[in-house]
Amino acid sequence: MAIPPQPPKSGRPPVVWTIASSDPSGGAGIQADLKTFHGLGVYGATVIAGITVQNTQTFSGIEPVSPTLLRDQIRLLREDLPPAAIKLGMLPSPDMVLLVAGELAKLSATPVVCDPILKATLGEQSLSLADTESYLAALGPVCSLITPNREEAQRLAGHPVTDRHTARRAADHFRGHGFDAVVIKSLQVDSDLALDWFFDGTSTYQLTTPARPNLHTHGAGCTYSAAIAAGLAHGLSLIESIELAKAYVSEALRDFAIVGQGRGPLHHGGWPTGTEDQTTTEVIAGP
Repeated sequence: MAIPPQPPKSGRPPVVWTIASSDPSGGAGIQADLKTFHGLGVYGATVIAGITVQNTQTFSGIEPVSPTLLRDQIRLLREDLPPAAIKLGMLPSPDMVLLVAGELAKLSATPVVCDPILKATLGEQSLSLADTESYLAALGPVCSLITPNREEAQRLAGHPVTDRHTARRAADHFRGHGFDAVVIKSLQVDSDLALDWFFDGTSTYQLTTPARPNLHTHGAGCTYSAAIAAGLAHGLSLIESIELAKAYVSEALRDFAIVGQGRGPLHHGGWPTGTEDQTTTEVIAGP
């Protein structure tokens, strides 16, 4: 795979919104999205849906913003900073999912990348942020792409997702709710390769990079979806944007930042070079 060339710098870069929750440790959520946007040459604007309490070792709480505050953030950004693309992350309540879906319907021409974060670990407990079927039903009609990892895909689809055949079954379920395309991150990972699987309604692709077995992966999913949104804002196709995101995350995992005492964040650099990685994209015949 050839990494898409970096677009020329402009005095007016494309605007990308992130609608997500804040991570005070700086590794995931709004903060990871902004770092990714900056590295990939787009201007990031934020709609903060919730405030989390977390660090590199634990996640101990989340508090949603008020519906009025969320709606007003979106309204004012829409008036002054219309987006070329939107990344959707953690929404802390089912009511907020419905509210955001209604607001996104007013931006129907804008590509929306949905990173489906349905649960947050609170110490030893798990907090459910939304029912899977209501989540898909609300956001499918207003989102271009959904980007679950394998575990999230299984939770959303309601069946094991272990290979390309079960991935296609899950993708058909998501597309049945309105999502145009599906990428399942880390569908298969071994000691050598990390494989992502992508279906756009017509063609199926698998993308592989060298595996990065390390502890410091905090924010990898947020970064991946944010990078896809940045690529779309630059005018890249969906598969090109996913190739960009795969290369960006691979390099960010290789050069991870060592901060904190737990699971640290990625290193959010600039446009990926691919000089130390070999990323392969393959079109798969059949389902």
